[in-house]
Amino acid sequence: MEQNSYFCNHMSNNNPHTRQSLASLAMRAYRYCTHDVWNIEGSGKLHKIVKAANLAIRCFFNQEVQERACALTYRTVLALVPALAMLFAIARGFGFQNLIHGQLIGYLPSQRKALEQALTFVDRYLEHASEGAFVGIGLLVLLYTLVMLMGNVESTFNKIWGLEHGRPLYRKVTDYTALFVFIPVLMICSAGISLMLTSMGQHLLPLALSPVLHFMLDCVPLVLVWLMFTFAFWLIPHTKVSFRYALISGVVFGSLFFLLQWVFVRGQILVSGYNAIYGSFAFLPLLLFWMQLSWMLVLLGTVMTYSLQNIYGFNYSHHEDVNTISTAYLDEITIMSLALIVKRFENGQPPMGKAQLSGDEYNIPIHLANRIIDRLLKTGLITEVRTDDGDEAFLPAFTIEQMTLHNVKQRLSTLGSNRFLTVADRKFAGSYDLIANAPGDTLVKDLL
Repeated sequence: MEQNSYFCNHMSNNNPHTRQSLASLAMRAYRYCTHDVWNIEGSGKLHKIVKAANLAIRCFFNQEVQERACALTYRTVLALVPALAMLFAIARGFGFQNLIHGQLIGYLPSQRKALEQALTFVDRYLEHASEGAFVGIGLLVLLYTLVMLMGNVESTFNKIWGLEHGRPLYRKVTDYTALFVFIPVLMICSAGISLMLTSMGQHLLPLALSPVLHFMLDCVPLVLVWLMFTFAFWLIPHTKVSFRYALISGVVFGSLFFLLQWVFVRGQILVSGYNAIYGSFAFLPLLLFWMQLSWMLVLLGTVMTYSLQNIYGFNYSHHEDVNTISTAYLDEITIMSLALIVKRFENGQPPMGKAQLSGDEYNIPIHLANRIIDRLLKTGLITEVRTDDGDEAFLPAFTIEQMTLHNVKQRLSTLGSNRFLTVADRKFAGSYDLIANAPGDTLVKDLL
């Protein structure tokens, strides 16, 4: 009893040594989670979990997810009528326009009049887009609006992934057009299949299996949302994304989106107060709020996919050191990475990719490998190719016999904008030459 009493008194918060120990422990834990974990290259589960959480939080704030979600909400509002027009045009081709109309009314039960007015705008849009000589122009304007929306989505995804280059224009047109045609067809087919299964279940299946069938049909929308989010995280970024990590993020944030959608639909009964203020446009602020939260979930899912893939799929360490790397050290690592690419080409080996640079042999952090490859591409020293598996790899951009160290250093040193200060460059022209050719013991004061 006396020992227990002593232990309790010793661990009491009133003991200054205990408070100091707890404060020290908390500071060490905080430093480990925010700083030291990046300098540990071990593969322990705890390290990876802390790194993934740290990276996700950093990306959430550094990539300005909230602002990007606002921008995408604005773009979505601009493309809303063309998107609905595309959806209803394809639905009419299948004879399912009434089904789509009923689903939209189900999402906004208390705003039937406003939605009917919005669908009137869609009908007028389709009429003008299909009139005489304007049919081609109307279709091009519709596709242009939707392609620009998806272009902004891809650009936002690429920025989260740290990518500076997106799809070329022709790929955007072909890929996005196929996407906008495929999604409405998938929605219509899934709705038709659900109706068919329901009808068959009522007549062919035993009564005992009806609850099971209804439960399965209720799960279909959730599964479709999972697939939609998974394919978005997997296919939209202009880089190779692991399907496994995209699926994890798709299930997590698809479920959150489904919950948000359920809350939004159920919340329509609470908008009577907004009707008194906004009238028939009461759904507009709620729609904007829902879009904002939806894009937030999409971008957070992208951040999660990026974090999981970089922490669990590659070496992602020395986060702060990479951000503050010196120019000389960056040039050295860049030149040696180029040497590896050239040597593999000379030996007839398969082209090197970022995974090889970030692998166990060289252990270059993947975010530094991305930066190195971007520099080599911009300087025209390497070119991108695709392997048989669809992975990106890199080869020398010109004959390796002409790729001298002096040439490489000169290209790296002049990377970016140069000599654009007209007045200053004219005054400093002689000094520039002196900087390039002067011996190392030249005094700075002698440059002028």
